[in-house]
Amino acid sequence: MNNMVNEEEALNEFAKTSVAETVNNIRDYSKMMIPLTTGLVTAFIAILNLFGGDKTAELVVKIGSNTVLEPAYWLLVSLVFFIISMYPVLIKVTVGSTLSERRFRSRIILWRFSWSTFGSILFVIGLIKIVSVMGLLVLHI
Repeated sequence: MNNMVNEEEALNEFAKTSVAETVNNIRDYSKMMIPLTTGLVTAFIAILNLFGGDKTAELVVKIGSNTVLEPAYWLLVSLVFFIISMYPVLIKVTVGSTLSERRFRSRIILWRFSWSTFGSILFVIGLIKIVSVMGLLVLHI
């Protein structure tokens, strides 16, 4: 019986912590992805320059400049989504009203999670596009 009580208390404490930290975890994820995405765009452009203007220019002529720079576009849009996820949610909340506080929390989670998810999807698409452009550059050399 004592083990059941301890387990129940532990689960209750875990639930309280999870409820309190969900919003912060999503925010922290976006805070991590903003510099990561910015750095990846910078690294991609630097790698294009590293291959040299001639090789990159030849590739641009063969497949088009939009295709070569498309990964940067995807990553920049994902960066915008991560930044938007950090914006505050403007909703009226009545402190002490459980319903109002739940609505506020749900709205924050929905806002941050949605924009972070869209940003993550675009980030992955940008990574895939980087790999394809780098593959074309390597094959073209």
